[in-house]
Amino acid sequence: MIEIMIGLAITAIIMSVVYGSLRTAGSSLQTLSVRNQLYRSAHALLDEMGRELASAYLSRNEAVGNVSAETYFWVEDRESYDMPQDSLYFTTYGHGRSATGTGESDQSEVCYLARYSQKREELILLKREDVTLDDITCREESPEEYDERYDEPPTPVATGIHPERGVGYRLVGFDVECFVNLQDEDGVPEWNSEQSRNLPARAIVTLTYQDGNENLVPFTREVIFRLMRTQ
Repeated sequence: MIEIMIGLAITAIIMSVVYGSLRTAGSSLQTLSVRNQLYRSAHALLDEMGRELASAYLSRNEAVGNVSAETYFWVEDRESYDMPQDSLYFTTYGHGRSATGTGESDQSEVCYLARYSQKREELILLKREDVTLDDITCREESPEEYDERYDEPPTPVATGIHPERGVGYRLVGFDVECFVNLQDEDGVPEWNSEQSRNLPARAIVTLTYQDGNENLVPFTREVIFRLMRTQ
């Protein structure tokens, strides 16, 4: 009887050790999976944004019929709740035509806007793309509202990742820094092409996430502008 009890006690200890190891391994696997998802989504978004920014342009020919088709590049430096919430507006040759986009060209106006969500207590990055250049710019319209003319509501393209269990990530920053020259080390937080009539030489876009331990996880993309235009 004593030997049986000792055997059961040893078995219970082994089972508890195995269970603890499996639980730790499962938690680590879930944490790794969430982290990989974060890295994939952040880099995919920055790849798309980098392609669009690299093809940003300003045009001398701004008249189409009787309508002024304005081309522009604007960066607004914004911050609230101690989070960078920049706004980015520009015209680009980097539009990817949709399958049903009859008459679409490679030109469009794009805006990215970071907005704070009280419910989620983090940022949501919205994107809006207008494939019809006209005299009404993305900045002049309300980006959070539905656009009945083009059937183009703003689309959430980035926010945090929050699994039911395990480590999650909050989106806590969207920052755009512009550089007048390629060799410049110090950038400027805002840009208005109406004043300079030129594009930056390069820009650095940063998405910043925060994990459950309040560690910041930044993702950065540097973009060289290919289509320079000087007045």
